[in-house]
Amino acid sequence: MDRADRADEGATQGLHRPRAAAAPDAAEVGAGAGLWDASSSTEAAAGATLARDLLDGTAACCAGVAPLLIETLGLQTVTVTLAAIFGLLALLALLALLAVAAGLAGGITLSRRLSRARGATKSREQRFRTLLALAVDGYWEIDAAYRLTAAADQTGRPLPLNTARGLGVVPWLLQRWHSEADALDRLLAQLDGRQPFRDIAFCRTDRRGRVRHYRASGEPRFNRAGLFTGYWGILRDITLELAAQSALAATETRYRELFSHTPTPLVLHRNAVVIDANAAALALLGQLDLRSLVGSDLLAF
Repeated sequence: MDRADRADEGATQGLHRPRAAAAPDAAEVGAGAGLWDASSSTEAAAGATLARDLLDGTAACCAGVAPLLIETLGLQTVTVTLAAIFGLLALLALLALLAVAAGLAGGITLSRRLSRARGATKSREQRFRTLLALAVDGYWEIDAAYRLTAAADQTGRPLPLNTARGLGVVPWLLQRWHSEADALDRLLAQLDGRQPFRDIAFCRTDRRGRVRHYRASGEPRFNRAGLFTGYWGILRDITLELAAQSALAATETRYRELFSHTPTPLVLHRNAVVIDANAAALALLGQLDLRSLVGSDLLAF
């Protein structure tokens, strides 16, 4: 390539090569820096103002919303608290009702048991009174000075006592009381010794002048402090018993007299063994006395 062509190519490249930017001078650079600083300060001031506005708005929003939140939360807390209280009261009411129901059921059960126990007690008491009426004819009490304080018949019914009927009087000092001296001495010794006594015999004349015979038994009484307070006991009317014994004795006496004095030979025996014989039977069997005949074989004669 000749010099002219290279010149043309160089010119052509020069046309297409970008021109280098001219370096700004110091004034232009300073002016540009000052313009940037002013813009940056304005934008920073605007940003700070916006930030303060946002903060103020946020604070105002919080200031406005906080009471509402507090009120809402407070109401919810109160609601929850009231609900819990109402639930607790309902639970307590339910427990109270259950307790009342249980108490009522227990009271009914206890009342029924007490009624049955009371009925059983009354039944036992009635049986005791019936048995006591079969065994005894009266009940009595005397104080520490041996004065009569109470009396009852065989059914347990209290007898109307007064001074004329012995109330406050020592029984054996009554005019219609009669007892043997030995029996009374034995009774007084047992009373003074605070000992129980059994079957002390005495008799008493009733208003019609009939003599009634009795046997008394008693036990000493003491209070919680151990002090002697008197006696209580039972009474048996043995008038009919003594009458029966007397009648039997009289019958035996009459039988013995009839058996002994009859002229007919009489022999009592059991399975042919002699138990008794009268004088006529002894003479008939050739025996001198009854002792030699008792226990002999009657069929051997």
